[in-house]
Amino acid sequence: MSQFVTISNKEAEKISSYLSGTFSDDYIALPIQRTNLSFEPEQVTFQLIKKSELKKPNFFALFALTLKFKNWLYTLFPLSCVLVLFFKKHSLDLQIKDIVQIVLSILGIFLLHSCVSLYNDFKDHMSLSDVYLYRKGSRAIQNGWFSAHQIKKISQIFFVSAMFVLLPIAIFYWKALWPSGVLLFSILAAQYYLKSYRFYRWVSEISVFFLVGPILTVGFAKLLHEVFNLNLFETIHLTKIVGLGFFSGIIAFLSHQIKDFENIFTSSQLGLKNIVTELGFDRSKLYLIMLTVLLLVFLQYLLLQIFDFKIVFFVSLAMFFKFLWTLTSVKSPVGSDMLSLIYFYRFFTSITCTLIIIQLLVS
Repeated sequence: MSQFVTISNKEAEKISSYLSGTFSDDYIALPIQRTNLSFEPEQVTFQLIKKSELKKPNFFALFALTLKFKNWLYTLFPLSCVLVLFFKKHSLDLQIKDIVQIVLSILGIFLLHSCVSLYNDFKDHMSLSDVYLYRKGSRAIQNGWFSAHQIKKISQIFFVSAMFVLLPIAIFYWKALWPSGVLLFSILAAQYYLKSYRFYRWVSEISVFFLVGPILTVGFAKLLHEVFNLNLFETIHLTKIVGLGFFSGIIAFLSHQIKDFENIFTSSQLGLKNIVTELGFDRSKLYLIMLTVLLLVFLQYLLLQIFDFKIVFFVSLAMFFKFLWTLTSVKSPVGSDMLSLIYFYRFFTSITCTLIIIQLLVS
């Protein structure tokens, strides 16, 4: 039997305990409504459900949904491409220690990816920004599968595990990784010191492009070459690595912007600030069209100028124009056209990335 309780934001500690899930060992509190958003005091209504009555998906589905496997493409694709390029170029006598270092590097990257994803879910929940953003995040907290406190702990465990795995590699191969490290540090420092500036949101969101794009591909490629004592500039042409990085960066960045575009009205009402809420609906739509054209430029340069993958390009081109047509047809971020846009973008990027990897393997 569900119960309901409404708490004023003047009771900050009480609201925090309900949101984090630490108020009770037997119940979970799900925020279902916020009232007086523009006035004080704001009130939050929670639905209290017994933990024993909650229904959870099976273990694999729970694992996949909570860690948002659908977003792993944006990390898995560039890493896979770099690995394929490297091992097709070199016939190496792999030793156990080499395989272990490569596997640990990839594991550490995915642990960091999952850590950031889970911590973002935790922050969104504790700020109550996800009460009305029904399609944002994994919804693991909102569905009661985990408490916010548990998600934060898992995120911390992933972070410590990632540091345990990656720090020895970063220290041992610092000569290869320092350029990527400097860029990463610069991005993090810019996010911290530019918070008071209006263009901070642009810097913060554009950092997605670099983190899962050129920083990831170039850093991973340099690590591989250092492990095997090879010179990156004398083996794989750096243009290929950077080209793959720019392409993987733009598809991840565009995906992020499309999700923000879907939530533009609700985010604006809740006072959440990002690039698309600052631009408004019409200008955001034009902004997404410009990003889509930029994606085509990267796609054409990557597949025709760098790799000469003509078949993959023309297959992707057909899907690209379908996606562009769907984008220009969107009249509202809450209509069926918006859902079609999201689902087709996932289809377009998944198929294109898969075809590129296959072409790399067989060429």
